[in-house]
This record gives sequence, C-alpha cells and structure tokens, in this order.
Amino acid sequence: MRAAIRTRPKLPVVIVLVRVAPRRLDDGNLASAFKGIQDGIADWLGVDDGDSQRVAWLYDQRQGRPKQHLVCVELYEGAAVVDVRKRIVEVA
Repeated sequence: MRAAIRTRPKLPVVIVLVRVAPRRLDDGNLASAFKGIQDGIADWLGVDDGDSQRVAWLYDQRQGRPKQHLVCVELYEGAAVVDVRKRIVEVA
C-alpha cells in the first residue's frame, strides 16, 4: 500500500525507515544509508534531524529478492512507543 501525505503531521512523530535489499547491512552502515532520506524527511517536517524531542528515528531492514532495493517509510503521529519488529504503536 502506498500513501502520499500532503500535510505535515503534528509533532512529535516516530519515523521508521525500513531498508529492503538482498543483503543486510551492519548497524553503522544502515544508519549511513538512511542519512539522505532522514535529512529530506526532517526538512519536510521543518525540524532538525537531530531534534529528538520532536522526532524519533528507528531503523529496520528486511531481506528482499535479488536486485530488489527499496526503502519503506512509516510515520506515526504523536506516537509514544513503537515496537519495530511487530509494528505496534501506542499513541500518546
């Protein structure tokens, strides 16, 4: 399912970036791979990407098919807790 968000969400938000690719990255490389995407989302939100009071960034990855490379972005408005593995969200 694809959805386009036309209006900025209310802060705070939790952003989950999920990399789908044939091979896994270690934690340091995973964070580096998301840097440009994180900067673009923070710019769209109108915040600094280091503003941990208003934006929490979580990273995950899944194995994809050969030659499959994509990033899924999940945005949880007003989210307090996110279990990345189970995708459980509690709204504050």
